[in-house]
Amino acid sequence: MNKIKSKIKLFNSILIDINDMIGFKSKLSKLFGFFLFLIPSLIFYKRILKFDKLILKNDISYASKWLLKKYYKGVEIKSIENIPDKSPLLIVCNHPGLGDATSVLSVIKRNDLKIVVLDKQMYKSLEGIKDKIIVIPEDEKQKLKSILLIVKHLKEGKSILLFAAGKIEKDPFFEKHSILKEWANTIGYLTIKLNKLNINFNILPILIENVLCKKSLDHKLVLLKKNKEEQEKSAALHIFLTSSTKDQYIKLYFGNLLNSNTLNKFQNSQEITNYVREKIIGLHKNL
Repeated sequence: MNKIKSKIKLFNSILIDINDMIGFKSKLSKLFGFFLFLIPSLIFYKRILKFDKLILKNDISYASKWLLKKYYKGVEIKSIENIPDKSPLLIVCNHPGLGDATSVLSVIKRNDLKIVVLDKQMYKSLEGIKDKIIVIPEDEKQKLKSILLIVKHLKEGKSILLFAAGKIEKDPFFEKHSILKEWANTIGYLTIKLNKLNINFNILPILIENVLCKKSLDHKLVLLKKNKEEQEKSAALHIFLTSSTKDQYIKLYFGNLLNSNTLNKFQNSQEITNYVREKIIGLHKNL
């Protein structure tokens, strides 16, 4: 009985998260959304359940490869060398869609990796995923606790995957001139905090592109959104509901490791964050 309740709760949470991303506010629009996305939501629900089971049975890299194949042809990788399999590692990426996390997780072979995510209903019902994430809530006091959990994880010599913008950004493959405009200064804050604790760690910058697709970006429901940022968020969701990127490769470009000791020259957390962001922008300019 508890398992049935848990599954119902998970499916409801998926519908809630979909409504939030699409932006349905009224009861009528939410009802419309329920029927419109019922079948795609059921498919996604079954896949996310299998994904969660594969994490528990195997590992998150194996599970991510399986889930990625349901939506993309695969991953194209450039310069994936010298990734330490031990020692503290902060992996920093841009965030052009919902498939970017699985693409990175499918190629990083570290069982101690935790992903920093925003608070979503769905995560609370998935046992495998729950153990692999650090949730950043909206409440500022609770947010600080989550940041300290990241510090603790790195202090223990483990690895973190951080999408530094904290929200879906423009896909560099489609938006060549407007990449990575705004980032929270989390990277800088973590660097300063860990340097004060004499914890030496590496930052691995990764540029991700070709996560979205033109078909989703040009979809009528997506274009109903007046705000460009909301359109990109809806396009990302459209891909997960329709698998419109099945013939597409996500592209990952790995930068050189940045040692935290080399960042002591900067005056504040924002300068450190900007420096790391520029390193990722540099990967884009070199394409």
